[in-house]
Amino acid sequence: MICARDGPIIRQTGTVFEGEQGRRYASAVKRIVDACKTSLEEVDDSGDEMKFMRLRTRRHELMITPDEHYLLVVLQDPAQ
Repeated sequence: MICARDGPIIRQTGTVFEGEQGRRYASAVKRIVDACKTSLEEVDDSGDEMKFMRLRTRRHELMITPDEHYLLVVLQDPAQ
């Protein structure tokens, strides 16, 4: 899924990112990235920025690459 940093999903593949579920994923990823960015700024004020994030649960693995204008999100089954 590719979505605008502060907007809608631009491109998605797979049924997980379709419709309302896709919008929920996009919204959740944006909140996670923003929270991590804020936390990083609180810990280290040297201007460092997050380049890549990987979240793994029992059901999914999310790989997130934030950019100034876009978010790239890959969702996969960690069992595969």
